[in-house]
Formats: sequence, structure tokens, C-alpha cells
Amino acid sequence: MIKFKALRGDVNEALAGLRGKDGKTYKVDVMKSGKNIEFKITNQFGDFKTINLKQAAKLFEAADLETLDEAVALDEAFLRIPGEMINGELPLAIRDLESILKGLKAGNDFDAKGFNTQMARLTAVKKAAKKFNSEDEVPTRYNYTQK
Repeated sequence: MIKFKALRGDVNEALAGLRGKDGKTYKVDVMKSGKNIEFKITNQFGDFKTINLKQAAKLFEAADLETLDEAVALDEAFLRIPGEMINGELPLAIRDLESILKGLKAGNDFDAKGFNTQMARLTAVKKAAKKFNSEDEVPTRYNYTQK
């Protein structure tokens, strides 16, 4: 899978100078926001706005959209944590952190040892996260089942 960040500059360069259906010339910057791809378009007058792929489809010709589609397909990777951590370690860590917070609000001293224990739990959850490129790659262990 080609990485989005690696090709972003090349794609943005290729998308400079696109002419919209409205007759204006646009510079298009591809941005990634979470799993979504957005396009920051700037016209020849310096006016800019951020649009999604559907809005871009209305603004540009079909030939230009093929270039935009390529930019969207660059990287679809995502992270998952194991389902047993969602049902186990994560809620326990949250519960215990809330307990520490309530104690602090009640005027109790800060318990560094207890806090470090919860940080270790959260670190274990973070380390268990695994990156996948498609939904087909996700093993059963990383699929969340609500209990």
C-alpha cells in the first residue's frame, strides 16, 4: 500500500491549475482528516475553502476527478485494539482514573503509585493497537463485540 504522506506532495503538485466547471482555475491540496480525505481548493483570486469528494465532483470535470480519486485511494490504514481490551483493561483503567480524580477533588493527596499503575494499563492498551490496511485483514481478536 502506498503511503499517503509520501505521495501527498506529488499529488498536490499534479492538482495545481485545475479548471473548475465555473471557469475558475484552482490549486487543490489533498488533506487527510482521520479516515476522510478532504481537498483545500484555492482559486486564482486567493479565495479558499475545504471540500469533500462529493463537492469536488460537482466542481471539476470527470477527467480531473480521476486524479482526485487516485489521491483518495492512497492510504486507508487504520488502528484497532483487541476486543478483550475494550471490554477489560480500558474500562478498568478509566474507572480507576475517575476514582483518583474524585479523590483529588475531595482534597486527598495525589497517589503517584496508583496513577502510574493506570498509566501502565493505558500504555499496554496503546501497545496492543495494530495497524490494518483493509477490513479483510482484521483477525477476530481485533473485532469488538459489545457485551
